[in-house]
Amino acid sequence: MAISRMLKIQLLAHNSIKEEVKRYLRELGVVEVTAVYGIDEDKRMTGEEEVGGILEKKEQIENSISFLKGFVEKPTIFEKLRRGPLRTSDNEIEKLDKEVSASGMWGECGKLDDRIRSSKEELLKSKEMVSSLRGWRKLKVPLEALSTEKYELQMWTLPEKQAAAGLDDVYGRFELCHFESCLKENGKDYLAVILPVAGQEDLTEALKELGGSRAIYKGVVGTPEKVIETEMSRWEGLEMNVLEAEAEAQKLAEIL
Repeated sequence: MAISRMLKIQLLAHNSIKEEVKRYLRELGVVEVTAVYGIDEDKRMTGEEEVGGILEKKEQIENSISFLKGFVEKPTIFEKLRRGPLRTSDNEIEKLDKEVSASGMWGECGKLDDRIRSSKEELLKSKEMVSSLRGWRKLKVPLEALSTEKYELQMWTLPEKQAAAGLDDVYGRFELCHFESCLKENGKDYLAVILPVAGQEDLTEALKELGGSRAIYKGVVGTPEKVIETEMSRWEGLEMNVLEAEAEAQKLAEIL
């Protein structure tokens, strides 16, 4: 009996006609349909999906390493020499892949990264707020109540030397306004101005010509002193939050 040469072919078909094509080929009696690599046809991934999954896992691993390497203690040159080249095996890689989820690891890294970054940003914002309000500590008016129907209290910071000569002229030109220097410190004059709501453009322009800048605290509630106290009371908690998140990151980094 002659032995016919067997050919192996791979067919790609859309899911909507896959079963129909397989049935047709079987009915011909000259084709044996098998799943790729012996895996059940319904469970196997297409080549494109498999590659996409590998690339996604690779990106997750790289992102995790990028985040965690900042929490790994760097070895000295002598420690590097003693370690020698890194060696591993397929079994060790498979074991690590089962024990450590790439997506799970990156999820944890992402949470810690957000926690550290948001706490640091909030702490920096709070310290900037306190720094900008220090010159207004003597102002006993709540920041949310700086204006009425007819009058408004504005907070201006001017360069002390540059503004000194020009302020007398401003005081004389705007007699209906009240000017109160709250503090002169580090070359700055913190000037509170009570002025009519209507027709304030001329005064605004005059103060800007003297190098002045207006401080606006939209949405901030309380007197400057109270806001400073409230903000400073939050610093320890924010700093502790950063330290705790960094400690958790260091534990994760131990597997690197």
